[in-house]
Amino acid sequence: MNFEQLSEKYSELKSPEEMTTGILGNKNQESPFLNMLHTNEAEAKRKYRRMYILYAIGAVAYFFIFILNPDKGLSPAERIAGTSFVFAFAILAVLSLKRFSEINRASFLDSPKQFLRNARKSYSFWNKQQLWLLPVLLFVNAGATLSLLDNFGNLNLLTGILLFQIAFWCLMGFGFFMGKKTWTKKKKPTLQKIETLLLDFEQ
Repeated sequence: MNFEQLSEKYSELKSPEEMTTGILGNKNQESPFLNMLHTNEAEAKRKYRRMYILYAIGAVAYFFIFILNPDKGLSPAERIAGTSFVFAFAILAVLSLKRFSEINRASFLDSPKQFLRNARKSYSFWNKQQLWLLPVLLFVNAGATLSLLDNFGNLNLLTGILLFQIAFWCLMGFGFFMGKKTWTKKKKPTLQKIETLLLDFEQ
């Protein structure tokens, strides 16, 4: 099923933002919905490129500061903490580069179906690649904990670590909740439209 057929089939469906425009517009004009996706994917590509550069710089900087640095003043805990951050930055850099490459390969004009499949990843709340965020959180948690070992004040070591863990995971839980709330409001409706279009490509 091509875009003209989809345009005709969905001419009666209305966009939440423009109640007079179907999901794909009509066959005599460019699709507002797909053009919006194309624009957002282009912005996402730039975002992931910036993220890759930032995380790569972070990984290299921490590698030199905490691993290759011959300074004997660095304690083993500090070196291990730095190494944990290096792994976290490295994983995030690889994930950002992979996502950038996926978006960069997607061609809106040559393969609309593939473009929609790729765009679906940008609007999905969860995908398999995000499983890599678990080791990232563990590395960041380990690095932050080791960095704070000498900063618990009058608290004994075990109590300080326990309080930090509670604070850290509560903060992560709050971030997850707010992220899900924002996704439901801003991205879920668009994802549902993408899923509808992909279903019609299968017919």
